Amino acid sequence: MRIATRINIIVGGTALAAIIWVAIRAHVQAITIDEADTYLFWVGRPDAVYWSGGANNHVLNSLLIRLLTSIFGLSHLTVRGPALFGAVLYVGSAFALCTALFRPPILRWSIFVCMVYNPFVMDYLVAARGYGLAAAFLLVAVTTPCLYELYPTVRARISLAAVCCVCSIALALSFAGNFSFAVVDALTLAGVCLWANAAAARHQKVKTSVRIRFLAATLLPGLLVTLFLCGSVLNDWRHVELIYGARSFREMWKSLGSATLYELNTDIVNPLLLPFLYRLHLLLIPRGLGIAVGVSLLVMVAQRRLLPKEEYVYLMQLGLSLAAITTLTVFIHWMAFRILHVLMPLERTALYLAPLTALIVGCVAAMPLRTRAGQACRGVLQAVVFGVAVLFLLCMRLNYFKEWKFDADVKGVHDVLVRYSQEYGIEGVPVNWRYLSSFKFYDRMANTSISADDDTRKSCPPGKLAYVLYYPDEERFIQAQHLKVIYRGKFSDIVIAVDASVPGETK
Repeated sequence: MRIATRINIIVGGTALAAIIWVAIRAHVQAITIDEADTYLFWVGRPDAVYWSGGANNHVLNSLLIRLLTSIFGLSHLTVRGPALFGAVLYVGSAFALCTALFRPPILRWSIFVCMVYNPFVMDYLVAARGYGLAAAFLLVAVTTPCLYELYPTVRARISLAAVCCVCSIALALSFAGNFSFAVVDALTLAGVCLWANAAAARHQKVKTSVRIRFLAATLLPGLLVTLFLCGSVLNDWRHVELIYGARSFREMWKSLGSATLYELNTDIVNPLLLPFLYRLHLLLIPRGLGIAVGVSLLVMVAQRRLLPKEEYVYLMQLGLSLAAITTLTVFIHWMAFRILHVLMPLERTALYLAPLTALIVGCVAAMPLRTRAGQACRGVLQAVVFGVAVLFLLCMRLNYFKEWKFDADVKGVHDVLVRYSQEYGIEGVPVNWRYLSSFKFYDRMANTSISADDDTRKSCPPGKLAYVLYYPDEERFIQAQHLKVIYRGKFSDIVIAVDASVPGETK
């Protein structure tokens, strides 16, 4: 009991650190192009345009941003407030799952870190998009039945039908958070309904009326929430053109790998260790982890008669259920692509695969194998998972998102131009398209009018006092106009280029 309490304190401290970290990131990081577009087009307008369809309109996220900014005003934290709420819900659910499911202390901590500190996941627990909310409510729907099964006190206080209602509402909110979760949410909902019927059948013969009640409790609450939040958006969805997605399994897996393996933080990793850790990163994910899981599964099948029949039966059932949901989700997306030409998930639209995969690996690693070969496989797998968790911690970053790293310095650039505007009257600054929406967001937040209405995508207008440019594409324009660069981004290729008559040292 003392060991369990201590490891729970350690995992709880890790959870609290994650929440503090994402809150700091939400306050510090510059608003990106997609976040700014969400506010400027869907939230910050006087009319309630967020009730109409759009690929950039993540309904639940837009509604909550509108609520927070209307009450507390426009800021980083009010725009990212819904994502932070999703982060708290996601971290809390991950903590509850790991403490309930995994007994080995190192495995409990490692799986939690893999679920939360994965750089792919953590970015979307901060960004003002709906992906974090969708992942959080999906995890709530997975956690609730687990707690019901594993804790008698929960079973004494809540009925199976109530669990079905909670899962139904959670999955409807997940769908409202982001429509790309539709398939995995639907399959999870079906799994919850099957589980409820099986759980009831263990204690007594289930009548048809009881099965109908479970079905109603699983479907009706979610349908009502979906109709209330997303009815008009879905009705308008036929006009929406989807252009973001993968056209092959290779492209999908590559996008997930690049997001997960991105990138070791050179501020906290000694440069001498970088080459070794980078190779270790590539070795462990996905090769090492996949081989260790595969070998462990083979040993489990070979020694299935030696596995405990009662103590770990739920762990096996959960792992198989999550594996089935994950496999069917990918298969249905592939079929939709082949038949209906709907693009497959790509990077952030497949975010749900990260926590589900971590849980499946955790279920495999937690299975007790009594022979020497089985214990060796289990030890190797747990060591690999621990190594992955440590590498994820070394990938923690404070200043930018992987997907929108080019926007990392926009706030600093805008602050510089505010000072130049006050001192030299500079306004109507042409801004490269990568930064324009973010600039307009900061103009709105600071009540300024620095940026021009048009970006530099087609052509860069000559004769202006200042420009915000993407240096690799517009270096020739800077040289042709004899501009001087007075600011360079620390994390991106953004520059401020000004006319020779404007004071400021060339950098």
